[in-house]
Amino acid sequence: MNITATEMKGIFSAWADKMSQNVTRLVELDSVAGDGDLGLAMSDGFNAVYKAVESSDETDLGKLLYLAGKTLSAAAPSSAGTLLSAGIVNSAKVMRGAREIGVGGLSQMMGAVLEGIMSLGGAKRGEKTIIDGLAPAVDVLGAAEAEKDLVEAVREAKEASRLGAQRTAGMVAVHGRAAIRGEDSRKMIDPGAVVASLLFEAMSDYLESLPAAR
Repeated sequence: MNITATEMKGIFSAWADKMSQNVTRLVELDSVAGDGDLGLAMSDGFNAVYKAVESSDETDLGKLLYLAGKTLSAAAPSSAGTLLSAGIVNSAKVMRGAREIGVGGLSQMMGAVLEGIMSLGGAKRGEKTIIDGLAPAVDVLGAAEAEKDLVEAVREAKEASRLGAQRTAGMVAVHGRAAIRGEDSRKMIDPGAVVASLLFEAMSDYLESLPAAR
């Protein structure tokens, strides 16, 4: 099974639903480490993104991702929204001209999202940010063989992202408001890393629900 514009729209729909379902959870996590707006920003942002891509007839994945990134930037003008939109726009450059991708293409796409976030935010792995939920999943996709089943690869990436987010509870925050807490920040799970894990959870669940995955 490969991902075309149809499946990409489905992924964005799944992301919108997942963020809406986790508004309260994200608000609670962000209220400890930040200003508490993360849940609403992600829900509003990804719902706006889905509405934009769903109404588009674009089959070029790069152009579809560019639309998504620009929409997210406008609809979720928070730090997380800005970082994610930069990552998605960066992935649009890599996916330009592609109309169908498998494991290798998805690895390139999500790797570009990671690179875009790191470039804008200046954070690295282990600094208790969204990167710590995103990077482990990107590693899994990058290590997957080109012929590996897409659904299986994304399922493994989902688990890696979930564990990555959980491990932020033992890290000291280097960026954002959580950094003010110093050593006390070790007690918290980073809300941005949880957002990353939710993205992979939603993507995995959606792909597994497709007839081609059965």
